[in-house]
Amino acid sequence: MKTSFKSITLITLLSISLLSLSACGSSSNNEQASSAPQATVAEKAATEAPATEAPATATPEPKKDPVTLSFAMSGDVPLTGVEEIFKNFEAKTGNKVEILGLPDYANVIKARLATKDYPDVFWYYPGTGDFSVFKPDENFADLSNEAYVSDITDSQKNFQTLDGKLYGMPWGASTTMSIYYNKEVFTKLSLAPPKNYADFLAICETIKAAGITPIQTAVKDGWPEQVYFLASWETFVDPAIGKEGIDKLNKNELKIKDIPQVKDIFTRELELKTKGYFPKNLLSTTYDMQAEAVMTGKAAMMIEGDWVLADVQKKFGDAGLDKLGAFPIPSDTDTGTVVLYPPGQVIVAKNNKNADVAKELLAFMSTPESLAIWYGKNPGMPVFKSAMETAKLSAPQKDMLNYQNTSKSEINVQFRLLPTFTDFDKISQQFIISGNVDEAVNMLDKNYQRSGKDKKLAGF
Repeated sequence: MKTSFKSITLITLLSISLLSLSACGSSSNNEQASSAPQATVAEKAATEAPATEAPATATPEPKKDPVTLSFAMSGDVPLTGVEEIFKNFEAKTGNKVEILGLPDYANVIKARLATKDYPDVFWYYPGTGDFSVFKPDENFADLSNEAYVSDITDSQKNFQTLDGKLYGMPWGASTTMSIYYNKEVFTKLSLAPPKNYADFLAICETIKAAGITPIQTAVKDGWPEQVYFLASWETFVDPAIGKEGIDKLNKNELKIKDIPQVKDIFTRELELKTKGYFPKNLLSTTYDMQAEAVMTGKAAMMIEGDWVLADVQKKFGDAGLDKLGAFPIPSDTDTGTVVLYPPGQVIVAKNNKNADVAKELLAFMSTPESLAIWYGKNPGMPVFKSAMETAKLSAPQKDMLNYQNTSKSEINVQFRLLPTFTDFDKISQQFIISGNVDEAVNMLDKNYQRSGKDKKLAGF
């Protein structure tokens, strides 16, 4: 998962690669038979009945011929569960779903959208940042009034909403960035997850006094060092600047270097280093060493994304996952904000003749039965509220879901900003080595400005 995180961080996207799809077909298989049905017996009786007789029984709706929907998917979307849901949809409605596996998906789907060569349904990347190019009000079906919308979690729904409309149904599982801890170490030292940042520092001090490394790092690999900052933005920066601040950052009306809380995050991380809460062999620590140190009790905590859980399970089994707990980076006053990586979204082509059937498919995908199939085979934090109790989650994922439901959650800031934090892995690594806060802030701001210019965004 190392390269996956790095690519997400640079927002070349994407989500979490699990399976590849083979190329097949095109949207030409969407044609629906157009022959008109013959008159029914009821219709014939109605036309022959004398005028004085009672009205005939209402004519039933002609049965629609089944159609085949084209559904374009990226290799980032697991097929496990999806194919079963599509088979169930066919069994219930008679309508089939043809999966289109497009090579070089990111470029091919954008090219098809640009030329209005729309599949009936297609998976697309999280967010609405580049929707304006495709004129969604003209080309994407508005899903805002669909029944399942009320079941989507608020953070996901707000993130996917553009100008008050929802054009894409979130599909998949959210991932999080958290502080993962060894529950046996915490129990031995009579520790509990922190209620605020002061508690967190006190926990680190207690662990250090016991001769255990409080936080295992991965400085040599570099990219994991981004997680502390990215998992802290939503707790410290968002409350200060709000949605208005994000909008200003996207228009270059606010500079990253002018946000005091950005500097504060780097300062807090440096404090963890200077207080001796990181390993003594700091510069040689790697991603692989993180889970090993925490699981064996040599370290108590690691600040990571939940992609690390797959590595823990592979090496230590389900019993290893049960040994881990998780909590968000706390604020000065509360337990902090859960940071979510959003899944992709499913969009219906508004002007295709099968648009109504395509919307029926989305409604079917979001039924409790379909969600049980999906989340039963693809463990992760659901984006549908009704699936939360039955989703297959590990112990630390359950912890984070509980924080999400009882506290606050927000989408990772990288998905809400139009420019990217270019080379942030290198900036983060250099910062931990040098301890130069101002240099890190200025480099982050400089690269953000350059990204906005490279993307030719207004205001940059």
